[in-house]
Amino acid sequence: MMSIICSKCGGTHTMCEAMIEPNTKKFDHYTDESFLYGWCDDCQAGTILTDVDEVKNDMKAQYRVFKESYGIEPQYANCRIAWKDDRKQDDVKIILSAELAGDETFYNCNSLNGLLSLAECRKEDFIITQCYSFATLTEKERLERQTFEYEVEGKTISMTGKEIMDFYREHYRLTGEELERYAARNACLIKYYRVSNIPLLDHSLVKRLLDEEELMKKGETKSFKLQLFFLWYVTIKKEDDANYKPFKYMTDARCLDNMQSFGRRYVSLEAALLHCLNGFNENANIPDRYRSTGEYISKQRRKGGELWHR
Repeated sequence: MMSIICSKCGGTHTMCEAMIEPNTKKFDHYTDESFLYGWCDDCQAGTILTDVDEVKNDMKAQYRVFKESYGIEPQYANCRIAWKDDRKQDDVKIILSAELAGDETFYNCNSLNGLLSLAECRKEDFIITQCYSFATLTEKERLERQTFEYEVEGKTISMTGKEIMDFYREHYRLTGEELERYAARNACLIKYYRVSNIPLLDHSLVKRLLDEEELMKKGETKSFKLQLFFLWYVTIKKEDDANYKPFKYMTDARCLDNMQSFGRRYVSLEAALLHCLNGFNENANIPDRYRSTGEYISKQRRKGGELWHR
């Protein structure tokens, strides 16, 4: 049988407050916060105390009740831990299966026995002082722990479900089917575009694209990043379908900071680039900043190439 120990060093030379009958000196009970503000003679400092056997027995009892109630194994335990370095406490989820561990996992003990061992003072930098309950992961928690991988231009891009959900924001309420069908691939593409060495559109790139326009073949694309209020990834494609005449170019723009996207066809490459430089403005009541690409190039040269941030 184990004793009440110091949560920092595991020592048993401890003291705490208790209710004592003053006339008989008989112990009655511990006060509610006796173990939170104990003393350890080994550490010579105030400490959090823990009754190892009581914590373990409580874990076993709650585990048994969960299995009898739901007929399945629990996937994690809600616990209170004490940190050994500063004696602070936190409430955490401890996973009971390595298969369910993810980037957001606080700790994976891989079994009930592993969880029980964490109530003892071992090599970990924390000790479990209380187990509140056992539970299974919600659908959202399960999806957040999944890892999705897609290959983009020969490079493997990996994202967790949580990263993807954070990108789509809460109001999209993505389901597992939506993650698998389109959201994961789209988020991985955006991640790739952000870290890739795709050039940022500036006056020199605008001039080069226009100078080389005659060399563009039908179906060929040119890509660049565009810094407006948000950062965008833009692809301009030279049409190869006569059915789109008189339109010769098409833009496909994706915002790299949120879920905005934009697509349009143009009669010339200059019109496509100018629309990008004017922030895709289509409001007749808002005048365009530039009337031509030549005006843009001239203004940027005078500014020393400084980009416009709308």
